[in-house]
Amino acid sequence: MPHDEGRPKAPHESATTDLSIPRRRFLSNHEPSWWLRAQVDALLAGWDSNGVHACPHVRRSRRRPAVGITALHMPEVLTCPNLCRDVFKLTGPADFQCDRCSGQFDSIAAVVYDIDLEGLRLLVTFGLCPSCEVKEIGR
Repeated sequence: MPHDEGRPKAPHESATTDLSIPRRRFLSNHEPSWWLRAQVDALLAGWDSNGVHACPHVRRSRRRPAVGITALHMPEVLTCPNLCRDVFKLTGPADFQCDRCSGQFDSIAAVVYDIDLEGLRLLVTFGLCPSCEVKEIGR
C-alpha cells in the first residue's frame, strides 16, 4: 500500500533524525490477523520476486542475526535500526492514514511487528487507527 504524498526521502537524502516516534510491540505469542499475515506474505513475496533495497548496515548471518526494519508503506526498503530508519518517516496526510483501513484520522498508533527469519530479525512497522488497533492488538 504505497503512499505517494509525504513519501520520505531516500537514506542518502534524509538530513533529519527524529527518534522520538512512539513504539508498540505485539506480544511474542500474538497470532497475527488475516490482514497482517497477508501483508507480511506479500512483503516477503515481493522481496523474493523483485528483491529489496537494503542499507549496507544490515548484514545477515547465521551466527549473529541482523536486525532490519521495513514498513508496509515502503515494503521494498530494508534499513538498519540505528542509522537509516528515518527513511520511513511520513509527513502530511500520509502520516495520519491507517495502513489497515486507509482512513484518515487525528491519531495513528505506530506498531512494530517482530518476525524472526533465518539470519534476520525483521521489524515491520505500520500505523493503525484506534479501531484497527483494537482489531489487531486487542487494546
